[in-house]
Amino acid sequence: MITESTVREIRERVESTVSPKRLRHIEGVVVLCDRLCRRFCLSPVAGAAAAWGHDLAREWPEHELLAWAARDGEVLDDEQRAHPVLLHGPAAAAVLRVEYDIADPDVLSAVRHHTLGRAGMTDLEMAVYVADYCEEGRPFLTDELRAACNGGSLPRMVLAVANDLGRRGFPVAGSTREMVADLTQRLKVMEAHA
Repeated sequence: MITESTVREIRERVESTVSPKRLRHIEGVVVLCDRLCRRFCLSPVAGAAAAWGHDLAREWPEHELLAWAARDGEVLDDEQRAHPVLLHGPAAAAVLRVEYDIADPDVLSAVRHHTLGRAGMTDLEMAVYVADYCEEGRPFLTDELRAACNGGSLPRMVLAVANDLGRRGFPVAGSTREMVADLTQRLKVMEAHA
């Protein structure tokens, strides 16, 4: 079980190792993730651990990200080989597991997949994904996206984020496309049973 003491240790590490700009982003993610966790009856402590830890490796050099990936047995796909920065989530998850003894698979998966998402996301994974993209410090937030990320279900929020990525002209990763297809299908099933 993750304790508040463990969250405090992660926070202290992040506060002492990341740039001021990255720290402001992480603090924004913590605030929004906490709000989402409380709204959707998720563990605020688990959410805090994931939010504080999600970008702890974001500013690491590529060789460190690749070393953690190799150490952790990560199987790299073409996107990760081309853009090793995408390994900062898996590297951060490995650090949380190895150095902080976090065994909660939901927390580790939320950190691992906070950038690109994945099919089959849990509520905590979706909360961290949305918080990472929609925290108030993000300069690209539109009123429409703010509204989408402050109302509705977590799957609808995640889909709003994915749509915004397209609006901004970013290439959509394979795992993100799989996430969108999965959540679209889940919403159809939910609506059919409503």
